[in-house]
Amino acid sequence: MKNRPILTVSAARRINKDEAANKKPASKGSNRRQLEQHEASLVPHIRNRNQITVHLLDGTVLEGVTPIGFDRYSIAIEHQGFRETIFKSAIARIITPVEA
Repeated sequence: MKNRPILTVSAARRINKDEAANKKPASKGSNRRQLEQHEASLVPHIRNRNQITVHLLDGTVLEGVTPIGFDRYSIAIEHQGFRETIFKSAIARIITPVEA
């Protein structure tokens, strides 16, 4: 049985340096993701319970919709007395009232 050669100190440093270069830098702060622009524009309307208009890709127009919340893939709304979830992939555009 052959003995494996022991790495020299300089080779071990080189390996550790290469491994460190491939690692992603640690993010400072929390693990919360950055809000997309459309999400950031929804936040004040959720807080103030403003009504918005949502146009879906199939041509359906939802007027008088109150946004409740959102996540990465969907928006929760109240519409005609019901709570619903709309997938963002189904939304063509969202029309919000202009803030004075």
